[in-house]
Amino acid sequence: MALSFGTTLAGIGVIVAGTEIEGQNAQIALVGTGVALVTVGPWVGRRYGNAVTSPWRNVRLVGLASTAVGLAILPGLCFDEYEGTEAGCTVGAVLSGLGSIVWGVGTLAELLTTAVDVRAAQASRVTPTVGPVPGGAMLGISGLF
Repeated sequence: MALSFGTTLAGIGVIVAGTEIEGQNAQIALVGTGVALVTVGPWVGRRYGNAVTSPWRNVRLVGLASTAVGLAILPGLCFDEYEGTEAGCTVGAVLSGLGSIVWGVGTLAELLTTAVDVRAAQASRVTPTVGPVPGGAMLGISGLF
């Protein structure tokens, strides 16, 4: 839990720092780094605990993709120098807004279910074991139950 929450909160801190700093290149770099940290943050604790899958992962990815597509089409659909329209601007804004909401809800849900999923992944584990023994080799199965 500490890894998941810590990485996610660090990402939020980097995003906030990126919005406060002077210089467009530095802002883009910090906000991009913060978004990357927030995106992988919930997964870090799961991976540490060997719970590599989550039902919320796909929800988060769909939300992130929707946000990215909405933000990518906004300049072409909104701004006058690109001859944008009001309807097109609304499509980009709604797509990025809904994507952000879906991504945020998925991230929060994944953070809150991390401990339960990690405990379930660690509850039982079967591992093949190979090793030398006097006079030969050993092949076996060891487990944690």
